[in-house]
Amino acid sequence: MCKRYIASLTAIAILTFTVSVGHVKAALPDSSSFSQSGSIVSKWNLDETSGTRADSVSTNTLADNNTVPATDGISEANASAESAADHSRGSSEFLSKTDNAALSPTGDLGFGVWMYADSVPTSGQIHGIMGKSGGGSNRAFYFGLYNASGTPKLLFANSAAGSADVLTSVDWTPSTATWYYVTVVYDASAGEVDFYVNGAAQGATAGSANTSLFDSTADFTIGTALTDYWDGRLQDAILWTGVELSAEEVLVNYQVYTVVSGGGGGGSAMGVFFSFYSDKNTYA
Repeated sequence: MCKRYIASLTAIAILTFTVSVGHVKAALPDSSSFSQSGSIVSKWNLDETSGTRADSVSTNTLADNNTVPATDGISEANASAESAADHSRGSSEFLSKTDNAALSPTGDLGFGVWMYADSVPTSGQIHGIMGKSGGGSNRAFYFGLYNASGTPKLLFANSAAGSADVLTSVDWTPSTATWYYVTVVYDASAGEVDFYVNGAAQGATAGSANTSLFDSTADFTIGTALTDYWDGRLQDAILWTGVELSAEEVLVNYQVYTVVSGGGGGGSAMGVFFSFYSDKNTYA
């Protein structure tokens, strides 16, 4: 006769769990991610820890002057960097590339860069961010922060003949120790300049600029204009030439860093773990 096995079930455990799958931030975007990418002459990530800074688009590697160190880079929703160039105004630190045709535009151009100010200019001061201006009769263009009699401004300066600069600006007061994405767009034929911060226009289009740029033989620099040095961090500096970025394109470029694209978002998964045990085993 066959015996039947009888188990007395005395405990059941059911555990449900959810695993969250977060979005993994990308590194700094490549040039193809941006509007008018075909007109990007150079893109410097500025994510090296020291020394020269590479151009990810061309061969315009930047020399390190007075030892520009590095510190924490940007950390946005869709882009991040462990390091950013950390300029000290007091030490006259800057990056530079010798003159060449690609860095000597005479018409439309645009700048885009992440900036983080350790200090802001006092009255009459300029903190230069990027440009090509050797002073004297060798000036072309530059942009930076400016303090006009106590009013902080974003500034674009350009010269048509190489000597006198025309200063075009818009009021803007940045906070220190804060990352901002700044874009400057120069329309040469109209002599107009537009300034943007985090994709948003600052003030109205300024129409007082020169209608051409002098072909200067000065170095292209990041972290200074003339001898007006930047004080703080800079990341992912981009130079467009021969094109005028629209307001919509500027916003798209900002969102490349800050908006998670489709297919890369987070999600969750749910599971069930089931367990039981018996404390009595009998045969009948």
